[in-house]
Amino acid sequence: MSGYLPEEVMQEILLRLPTRTLLKCTSVCKSWYSLIKSRAFIADHRDRSIFLAKHDPVYLLRTFSREGKRKEIARHTLAFIIWNPLIKKYSYVEPRIHGPTYSFIGFGYDHLRDDYKLMRMANFIGLDACEKDIPRVELYLLNEGSWRSIAHEAERYMSFEILSPAFVNGVLHWTAFEIRDQDGGEESSDTYNFVLGFDMIDEAFCKILLPSSLVNLMPVFLSVLAYKESSIALCQTSFNSELIHVWVMKEYGVVESWIMISLIITPQVEDIPRALTFRKEGLLLELNHGWIFSWDPSRQLLGDLALWGEPMKTFVGSYVESLVLLDRANATSYGNDSNAQEASEAASELSRISQLSKRRRFPI
Repeated sequence: MSGYLPEEVMQEILLRLPTRTLLKCTSVCKSWYSLIKSRAFIADHRDRSIFLAKHDPVYLLRTFSREGKRKEIARHTLAFIIWNPLIKKYSYVEPRIHGPTYSFIGFGYDHLRDDYKLMRMANFIGLDACEKDIPRVELYLLNEGSWRSIAHEAERYMSFEILSPAFVNGVLHWTAFEIRDQDGGEESSDTYNFVLGFDMIDEAFCKILLPSSLVNLMPVFLSVLAYKESSIALCQTSFNSELIHVWVMKEYGVVESWIMISLIITPQVEDIPRALTFRKEGLLLELNHGWIFSWDPSRQLLGDLALWGEPMKTFVGSYVESLVLLDRANATSYGNDSNAQEASEAASELSRISQLSKRRRFPI
């Protein structure tokens, strides 16, 4: 098949194909199988897919357990799963830190090393908290398939969104807080809110200060979200209120650039409204004990999406189709593999594209 066109031209044609078609192409011939499963091709195809993405698909995920027995994932982490639903492969990651812990957990990408990383900062609680002021921080590197400890200067922070950080500019972001004693001692202690960041490239923590009006609020009323492509936003809610304030950091990392850009008016609810994610057309919110709504800022309209998740257990993540995990020997496949008919269909499609490129001589 590759004899129709020079090898480099055929590779560029393959890079233009959607992920599902490429999966079928792995059954056409050995050379395509090796090329499509190579780490360089997977990275190039992923980057192209991200660049050409015209929308931001999301998946609504929520924690659950079998037989109705609820597990608190932050306190008793049994395992992690790195999952690519399109290619039907997942990687099972056994945690190295066991026991009851209060853990910050985040997943992100290191573009310098072309590696996906899973970060866990674990604070032991209860009887295991003999060194409670020294959290343990570990990284799981997908390329190596193993955990390693990292040196850090992190303190024992707390948060109400430890499982859903915003990943922006190569940094994981959580809203976090610490208890600070005032001049009057412990009885006059107060919370101090900030954004806690973890840089996936430098593997170091950082703090981003908040506007003064948000510093001493009840932490449960704040959530941090990715805003557009290169900044973050804070959503400020309150109990039994119709108002949600949206604060945006106009220039990432510059504390003075925080600005309140909008005020969302929602139906009065009995619980605390919760912002889930920004999308190009607006914002997704969790209201009324777990129901998901969309907010359109241009028309100031709130739409019921008829989706429900257990309150405070629903998390939203963006997903772009890719071949990531296809080359991982330690990843587990499930479902049906491509059959001979799919291989024949892929070969016919590539032959058609090859002939078309010869006639039109279009640039790759």
